[in-house]
Amino acid sequence: MNDEFIPIGKVVKTHGLKGELKVLTLSDIPDRLTRTPTIYKIKDGKSEILTISYCRLYKNTAIIRFKDINTISSAQRFVGSTLCIKEEELFDLRKNSYYIHSLVGLRVYDESRKLIGRLKEVWQLPANDIFIVEENGQEILFPAIKKAIKNISIEKKEMIVDRSFGVT
Repeated sequence: MNDEFIPIGKVVKTHGLKGELKVLTLSDIPDRLTRTPTIYKIKDGKSEILTISYCRLYKNTAIIRFKDINTISSAQRFVGSTLCIKEEELFDLRKNSYYIHSLVGLRVYDESRKLIGRLKEVWQLPANDIFIVEENGQEILFPAIKKAIKNISIEKKEMIVDRSFGVT
């Protein structure tokens, strides 16, 4: 997927007979879909810009209809697509909050500046997020809490952690 596109939803199935689609939201800001008039559909490496006719939210899903998509058969081709926005369309976050895509790949150091590894992925769990750091083929898990994460610098592409919180 092109780096300029940020995934915010995944089309899981059609809904009803009038071209609606059920979308799993991938954003911590679920109403993101209701505030976005246009969106990019990515499927099989190809992008297409779409206009949202309407969107209603329910828990972590949305029911969306796109302009000029009025039948179940015309909506079927969207199933399996990823819905994205361009990076410049992201909302500004409050201080010390980060988009996951900007954290993945950061070099992770302990407090003595010894390189531990790179941030491989982020698990979003109910209690707190978990940072998965890869070190020599092994994974170390760090809770995304203030005591464990000492500093994050997107500009320097690095994160400093308290190694005592790491779990293998």
